[in-house]
Amino acid sequence: MYTFSPTLVVNIYKFRLPGLKNRLTDRQQIAFSFIERYLETRRRPPTLQEITDAVGARSVNTAQKLVHALEQKGYVTREKGKARSLAIPGDVESEKLLADQTFEVLIRKAGTVLDSPLARLLAERLRVDKSFMRGISSPGACFAIRAGDHGMQPDGIFKGDLVLVVPIPSERLAPGEIVVCSRRGEFLARRLDEVGGLLSLVASDLSFATIHPEPPQTQIEGRVVAIMRRL
Repeated sequence: MYTFSPTLVVNIYKFRLPGLKNRLTDRQQIAFSFIERYLETRRRPPTLQEITDAVGARSVNTAQKLVHALEQKGYVTREKGKARSLAIPGDVESEKLLADQTFEVLIRKAGTVLDSPLARLLAERLRVDKSFMRGISSPGACFAIRAGDHGMQPDGIFKGDLVLVVPIPSERLAPGEIVVCSRRGEFLARRLDEVGGLLSLVASDLSFATIHPEPPQTQIEGRVVAIMRRL
């Protein structure tokens, strides 16, 4: 179940909850995620060789077994005797409506860099209401992170919350705005402050020490747009 902050909210429109017997193994999940993202971004199914490469297998036989398992569990369909016929079952009109009303962003993990097409293709994603993108000139650059601590709990941001971020250079941010910084392998939400021309990152919970951004150890990533919490 999802619960939302009254002031900072992300709407989630779709999620998959398969029955216990249809749960995927880790490798099946990687294969399914790759197929799903490939179809979304390239508008055609991947080849077995591409699936083989994506899951890090040595043989195409492994990809064939994975696709067969996904088909048996109802995650994909394919036409017999037809190459590149993989599809994900679902209502086309509902999917179109979902795409029209929402925007998909990558969920960045602390300490990782999405520096390759394959890494971006396999990255976890979050669908958010397009209304949150109003006034943002480059919505495709937005991303989500998980808050690394409880430093902003008095402002409604808890450790583990998904936080939607619009990347903005620190010189364009205003004191008082809630921002996200990367520090020591974590993403932290903080309120931006400026004293004597020097920037600092202040937690709402005053038991947390003030952070002075010093790249590359501490990098301001952008401004917080919305949050989502799962119970």
